[in-house]
Formats: sequence, C-alpha cells, structure tokens
Amino acid sequence: MTVGMISDVTGMAPGSVSFHLKKLFDAGMAEKTDSADGDKRKSWWKANHRSMRPAPRDDGRISDAEYTYFQSVAVTYESLYERYLDSVNDLPQEWREVGLCEDRTFDLTPEETEQMCLELDAVAQKWQQHSSEEQRNTARHNMRKVQIVMQAFPWIP
Repeated sequence: MTVGMISDVTGMAPGSVSFHLKKLFDAGMAEKTDSADGDKRKSWWKANHRSMRPAPRDDGRISDAEYTYFQSVAVTYESLYERYLDSVNDLPQEWREVGLCEDRTFDLTPEETEQMCLELDAVAQKWQQHSSEEQRNTARHNMRKVQIVMQAFPWIP
C-alpha cells in the first residue's frame, strides 16, 4: 500500500503514516516494495513478517498504532482477493478450479484457539518450505504463487 492509501484507510495524516512506516522499517517489520502498477513515483510498502499479534499492555487493550496496523492489513487482504476476482476469468481452467473461500465459526477456549492457530501456522510453514525447496530445485511447469490468508479472532455477533 502507498502512504496515501494507508492515510485514506486509517484517517491518519500522511506525515504520521510516513513516520510510523519509518519506525516499522527500522524495526524490520516493513519494507519498501515495487509499485503494483509499475509507477516508480509511488512509494509502496509491505509487511515483511509472517504474522503479528498485539503486544500485551498493562490495560489489556491494543494500542492505536496496532489498531491502525490491523485496519490496513484488513484492507490489504480485501485488495488481494479483489485482484484475484478481477482476473479469475483470465486464468487457465486448472487454476480457476482450485482454491478455497471458506469461513467457519467454532466454540473454543482461548487455549484451544491458540492451539488451533499454532497448528494452522505449522501447515502454512510446511507448504512455504515445500515451495522454497521446489523453487531452488526446479521451476515446475504451471507453478504460480498462491496466497493464503489466515485470521482467527473471537466472533462478534
């Protein structure tokens, strides 16, 4: 996302967004990336870590910065899926027939939720390692990058 996009989504001033992006960059949590549309005049940013959880605070609440971060993540996930939907009919048939769009609601304790998250993360790590090994060994026919998005949170009716 660009500074302007993040500013629009979060309602923060562009200068504040830039300041926070620099802090995230300094902490190794964000990096500049190529523009999605090839426009070199735009400054695009992306997170460069697998996952983030709110840091515990004395009052038990997440900070404004964390809230803002999670808002921008939600918009990014929406954008990823919209780009897929916009181009799905241009994909080869075998790619249109695979994928997953699913949501589920469970009755779990916080401990069970944590265990589920750890297990799902282990599955994602397994496939990420498989992908990395295959890319090093050989470029397979019809290989594409595949995006997964995982979120687990208390359901609010």
